[in-house]
Amino acid sequence: MEYQYEVTSLVGYLQRVATHLLPKGYYFFVQGLVPADKNPPVLDAKLLAKYDVAKTEGARRWRKSQGLGNVQYVRFQRAWILLATHGDHPIREGERTNLKDVRRMPIRIGDYSITVKRGNYLKKRSPEDPPRVDGKWRVRVLIARDAYRELSAYFLSIACHRRAEALAEELYILPYVPYAPVRKQLLKLLRLINAKRQAAGYAKIPPSCLRFKREIVRSFEKRIDRNEMVGEASIGQF
Repeated sequence: MEYQYEVTSLVGYLQRVATHLLPKGYYFFVQGLVPADKNPPVLDAKLLAKYDVAKTEGARRWRKSQGLGNVQYVRFQRAWILLATHGDHPIREGERTNLKDVRRMPIRIGDYSITVKRGNYLKKRSPEDPPRVDGKWRVRVLIARDAYRELSAYFLSIACHRRAEALAEELYILPYVPYAPVRKQLLKLLRLINAKRQAAGYAKIPPSCLRFKREIVRSFEKRIDRNEMVGEASIGQF
């Protein structure tokens, strides 16, 4: 089977990294942009060959059973990322200090920041047992701090200068994929907007103006994606 690595949308790029690879232990990464004067397929071929990326799932499972590492490669437009698991692999020697750990440094994709942290979720083994912290590593997708700061500043500046319906429409068409942490960020922003409107005597905006359901996409299929409106320049921030 041909190894697939070129995703066709920003949403697909985000989904491929955050929901398919990081949960499988691909915690170590190096990312970058294909230079403007370079052809992306040339870089693809170089990295795929250098780190022997294109392997079957069976081969990856065997390597894992032997304590060896695995590597995956993803590219969207000119933004690319290599992700590796624990275990011995040539990428550790080849990238050395360039190889980062997502549990310590976030991956930046567009206006999103992706980290892996211990969830500290309370979980019951049975109805009779007290809840315990499960301690599992969990992927967290957030709107990056600088992007969220700019978003908040914009909406708070217009909170009392727009009709509730107009504000609700602007909030609804925000291009951010509503992962759980993103939803929390947007709900916090909505509370700040409503607090400002309420203090000025204006009607509050209901939470129904926010999108809460995340669309699952086929990462390697061509689609029209409004999230690509962030632009290629921000895609490569890291």
